Amino acid sequence: MKTILFIGSFLSNHDGSLSYSELLSKQLNNASYNCILSSSSRNILKRLFNIILSLISFKGLIIHVDTFSDKAFYISIFATRIAKIRHKKLILTLRGGKFNEFYERHPNKVDRVLRRADVLQTPSKYLQKFFLNKGYKINYLPNAVDISKFTFERSIIRKHSILWVRAFTKIYNPDLAIYIVKELAGIYPDVTLTMVGPDKGNMLEMKYLADKMNVFNRITFVGPVAHHLLPRFFQTHEVYINTTSYESFGNAVLEAAACGVPIVSTAVGEIPHLWDDGEDILLVAEKNANEFAKKIIRLFDDKSLAISISKNARKKAENFCWHNIMPRWEALFEEIEN
Repeated sequence: MKTILFIGSFLSNHDGSLSYSELLSKQLNNASYNCILSSSSRNILKRLFNIILSLISFKGLIIHVDTFSDKAFYISIFATRIAKIRHKKLILTLRGGKFNEFYERHPNKVDRVLRRADVLQTPSKYLQKFFLNKGYKINYLPNAVDISKFTFERSIIRKHSILWVRAFTKIYNPDLAIYIVKELAGIYPDVTLTMVGPDKGNMLEMKYLADKMNVFNRITFVGPVAHHLLPRFFQTHEVYINTTSYESFGNAVLEAAACGVPIVSTAVGEIPHLWDDGEDILLVAEKNANEFAKKIIRLFDDKSLAISISKNARKKAENFCWHNIMPRWEALFEEIEN
């Protein structure tokens, strides 16, 4: 049995949001791997301490590190250094839509870490292209979705309902979702918005904004939701909006697509590389509430378009099922051991 140590921030016990590596580890455990995750501590210093202890005590061979930019990058600095001192096989997966910008600001610091990897990979074609142009050998390995749980179901849909699923933090622009509802309120008296996700310091401000914009009664602030409960939100809303400023892959977008809810998204990061505007998604070129509203109106009013977008998105999501993605991870682990 192969034992894999996953290094990253695994906070689902605190905020309900499963990281991709947590999802992956569950699939690997089901396939007779032994996955160790470090760390689940909410405090970043305690998390770093737990990670260092895990790295020092780990008796297996393969270590996987989720590598993000900004403050989270310091975890990768410590993790990769200890892993190489201990002669472990090291897989770095680059995540986060701002990683290319972070590299441009700190090329030498990032280079020292990335050069320690035995395998460098990313689920983002646009990040792959960026780092290939910088001279790195970097593989593309996309994220997967459990299509047996995120099932295509459109039989019960709340009319003129909009869904937003992200953490309440500025990078995901929750305020834009509220301005969108304001734009639509004069056209659809019954329009509603459901906002799902953990509070990362921005939720109270959004509630004040909703009240100020006179749309508070149209918005349901759900807060964090366990991952296995997300499908019922995707399946019962008429449109899903993705308002982020950065996107390295877009797990929530893929899960929404699997459930068949038509998606309107900012055209940032990986989104325009993965999805086709007008075919399986509607894209907005910039962070603009009026432009989002126009796209949503098209989906509300043109049922044939909504159905086409829905079916095409589900069809594409099926390409990213675990049945297709898991063998690539297993092949990676076999290759890195030999």
